[in-house]
Amino acid sequence: MHDKKILNGRILIGEDLDLVEGNLIIEGEKIVGIEEESAGSDIIIPAFINAHTHIGDSFAKDIPFKDLVEIVTPPNGIKHRLLMETPEDEILDSMRIGIRDMVRCGTVLFADFREGGPNGVELLKDALKDTQSIGAKIFGRPEKSGDIREVLKGADGIGMSSTNDHDWDFLVESLEETHKAGKKFAIHAGERDETDIEGAIDLGADILVHLTHADERYLKRIKDLDIGVVVCPRSNFVTGVGRPDLKKMLDLGLNVAIGTDNFMLNSPNIFSELEFISKIFCKGNDKEVLKMACKNPSKIFGLDFGEISEGKIANLIVLDGESSNLHGCRDVIRSIVRRARPDDIKWVLYGGRFSYSHKNPPN
Repeated sequence: MHDKKILNGRILIGEDLDLVEGNLIIEGEKIVGIEEESAGSDIIIPAFINAHTHIGDSFAKDIPFKDLVEIVTPPNGIKHRLLMETPEDEILDSMRIGIRDMVRCGTVLFADFREGGPNGVELLKDALKDTQSIGAKIFGRPEKSGDIREVLKGADGIGMSSTNDHDWDFLVESLEETHKAGKKFAIHAGERDETDIEGAIDLGADILVHLTHADERYLKRIKDLDIGVVVCPRSNFVTGVGRPDLKKMLDLGLNVAIGTDNFMLNSPNIFSELEFISKIFCKGNDKEVLKMACKNPSKIFGLDFGEISEGKIANLIVLDGESSNLHGCRDVIRSIVRRARPDDIKWVLYGGRFSYSHKNPPN
């Protein structure tokens, strides 16, 4: 007999996040019904998917403001020097803490670019071993040709830095082996400048990350090829590389998701990313902004959640509509995107279970 839960409130349902008031009925891990009736103040939304992280540097917060090359370029960038100097057990502990932080921010799945070859993949799997509150898509990074298949044994795909950083034949081999394994190939493109965008498209990548310098001709090709896009605007501001043309991406109909990128640059708080995007890039388009954290990444990664519909996995956030921050909100989507915070969360459900509770769950 499956455990049955009934949650009452204002619910954002379906692919288009339509607002209904009533009861959400959950049995086991699945949503089995939505009943319209009078509702209390709680707000029920799809839980978040953080579509791009680098959790391995979560031990190194509060670095000085520097440009991208000084921060992340191997072997002498700040990130790589610190990784070399830091014991593995400290890195692992910080990853576990970062994972708990994402759960508290309403995230139920994150997609991580995992440097360090097969060992890097295993390190993240070790960090995840004791949690039942969040899932991960691990995009491993082989360091040499002989690593590719070994990385793919443990990873969900491959995530490379840039076509400018690797030998072309190595990239082609990595992509071909990834697709043979039925997995996805992701790569940074257009972060520093436009010089690696065309190569990433021609390579046949499934997911392009950043696209800070992608103009309309590139965006149209990406749309035509149905390539998934992940943007990380707060990170781009910190590193000073510029700003992606999110309005143009949405106008052209690209499938755009959001990530918080390196832990050493920003907190993994999707609420902060939503507010930042809404107020700087996409004024007046808050529903599409919210989709970037749920439905859009669900499509990119082929997931059975990301929306609240019958038959979908119950991965949800329940917000307290009477919190001091959300009290009096009239437009639910605007309030979520522009002002909601992790401390507004009452509960997070992952696979139909209460995975995080700020208040006691209902009986």
